[in-house]
Amino acid sequence: MIEWYGQHTIIIQTSMIYVLLAYSVQLALRAGVFSFAGVGFFGLGGYATAILAIRGVPGPLAVLIVTLAAVLPGYLLAMLLARLRDLYLGMATIAFTLMISVFASNGGELTGGAVGLFSIPYWANTPVMVIIFVVASVLMHRLERSHFGRGLEALRENQDLALSVGTDVLKQRKFVFTLGTVLGALSGALFVLTFTAIDPETTSFRLVVTTLTMVILGGVGTWIGPVAGALIVVWLPVYLGPLEKWADAIYGLIVVVIAMYAPDGLVAVVRRAWKALWSGRNAKPEASGLSTPKKS
Repeated sequence: MIEWYGQHTIIIQTSMIYVLLAYSVQLALRAGVFSFAGVGFFGLGGYATAILAIRGVPGPLAVLIVTLAAVLPGYLLAMLLARLRDLYLGMATIAFTLMISVFASNGGELTGGAVGLFSIPYWANTPVMVIIFVVASVLMHRLERSHFGRGLEALRENQDLALSVGTDVLKQRKFVFTLGTVLGALSGALFVLTFTAIDPETTSFRLVVTTLTMVILGGVGTWIGPVAGALIVVWLPVYLGPLEKWADAIYGLIVVVIAMYAPDGLVAVVRRAWKALWSGRNAKPEASGLSTPKKS
């Protein structure tokens, strides 16, 4: 077990980082906010952490500073885009993400330009990352089960109805948008301290697609969805062997199949199958009891 962990440490850490990134998008989608701003803040958080770490700031402190600092720009961006909805908001946040990559490419010595920043002091403490992952997952779970979380579901299903019952739609949209950007910045900070390098390609359009793939695979309706999606995206190439070069095509095929036959994600499919199996087991004794007549 220890040997297996040593061989897969980076992959385990990457899985937790990608779950946080998937949370940043899934949280917004649960409220009907079609936002990829969390992916852009992944890049912002990554570069900010790299700059701080290179200048001697300890890794844990850099993560804390970047995560807290993401609240203000995240909220300002939420205010700026508050009136946009659906596809228009998605396009605006994708454009924001791509702008981060452009600014990084032209940032000179601060961002390393097209080459990026490297030789960043390594800090990837797995127990600490597990704690961060657990706290984030518990937070997502509580939001899902709370009154506020149910309000987000109502907001996604019918915004006009949510308005009619007195829900402050703009306030809730700003909150989930901002929290998504914070999670994105946190995941970017951990990514940089794990891989000790970052470049403009890190926040390219491919990362947007990868994040959306994780959310769609697992499902938007539950906090477990991003966990399942991230595990598939991160671990599948490890076991593909010679087919690894076809990983993107395999992801695309899986997403198409999920979108066509299981739009609520793999987690929902597993849950329905388990309920059907469990109800079938409970029904058999009753059926057999009814079919056996009693002798007088």
